[in-house]
Amino acid sequence: MALSFQRADHHFWANATSDELYSLDLHELFTHLFCANQRTTEAFLEWFPKSYYATDELRTQAAGKLAMLQAPIFYCNQDCDNRQHVSSWAMNTVPAGLWVEFKNFVAYRRLDAERNAQRLAAV
Repeated sequence: MALSFQRADHHFWANATSDELYSLDLHELFTHLFCANQRTTEAFLEWFPKSYYATDELRTQAAGKLAMLQAPIFYCNQDCDNRQHVSSWAMNTVPAGLWVEFKNFVAYRRLDAERNAQRLAAV
């Protein structure tokens, strides 16, 4: 399966190999984290409190953004408005190093799973 780094793909994050994740630049990373799939954005916000480098203020803000994304929808396009709010917050408030830290966290876990699968296949 060929994955495109040039445009947001709804399934990229779930299907990408560890090498494909490691090779994302900041623009591609932002696009895949905050524009392509809401579940990926939620995973980032759920991981956020585990980050060693996130400040308490950012952790509190991330918890609020996660609650907002998971809250029931009350009007047409509210989900789009919420996602736009979160992506704007991420672009303007969250240091890009935290996006990279999350990407590396996911890619390392994926690499570990890939190695385990290779070991099992070799047996």
